[in-house]
Amino acid sequence: MRRTLSSILNPPSSEIAQIVFAVLKPQTTLDYKAWTISCGDVEISEGDHKKIDAMVKRWHNGEPIEYIVGSILFDGLKLAVNHDVLIPRPETAELIELIKKHLTEVSHPLTLVDVGTGSGVIAISLKKWANLNKINLKIIVTDISPKALDIAKSNSAQLIQSSQIDFRCGNLLDPITEPVDIIVANLPYIPSKDLEKLDLSVTKYEPLLALDGGKDGYFLIDKLLEQTKQKLTPNGVIFLEIYDEHNIDHFKKFTDFETKILPDSFGRTRFAVLRKIS
Repeated sequence: MRRTLSSILNPPSSEIAQIVFAVLKPQTTLDYKAWTISCGDVEISEGDHKKIDAMVKRWHNGEPIEYIVGSILFDGLKLAVNHDVLIPRPETAELIELIKKHLTEVSHPLTLVDVGTGSGVIAISLKKWANLNKINLKIIVTDISPKALDIAKSNSAQLIQSSQIDFRCGNLLDPITEPVDIIVANLPYIPSKDLEKLDLSVTKYEPLLALDGGKDGYFLIDKLLEQTKQKLTPNGVIFLEIYDEHNIDHFKKFTDFETKILPDSFGRTRFAVLRKIS
């Protein structure tokens, strides 16, 4: 039986088109939507059809499309992702922009640590931007998961020279021995009791290790801030992504810092920026 793209893109779906593009890997400068629309008569082998069918079933079962195709386009970068790392969210892009703004306002060179790097999205995006803007920025990343660190290393090798980032396996700031000027962390911040409120596509497929922030969502955030006392330089800055129910009151106990809470583009509490003052 002759199978063509149009026979499986019926009805048309952006996700199915993305799956087809990932399986067939066409040599084209078009994006997956444009290519699949323009190539409806392209024949598909029985083997490729079976692969596509299996991947479409995974999508219908609620698995995120990013895990199915194995990548995500984020901030102009094609990043590999799998079930060992969280899928980068739009809020993380906003966190990156906050850090870029800070970097344009301070002198250099600087050392930045990306704690719990996951796919490496923050570190890679910042390093690529710093290179383009001739900003002297040393970046160190840490992650407690060796598998996540492998993904970050692979993404770095594909997108920049991997030697430009220092990868260290360990919990929070444990692997850091030198003073650092900037710390960025998108740590697990969902209170354990609220995990059940998340979409099933998140709780079923994304790593619990990267989601569960303990009883109130502050467990790892508090631990990180305690560690910074000996490792963050004077006037050093910490950028955190936080839960939308978190507020500034919790951070008042950290008297070494001047703290600001900032919203995301949807107006929800999302970021904490702490500057060391003593």
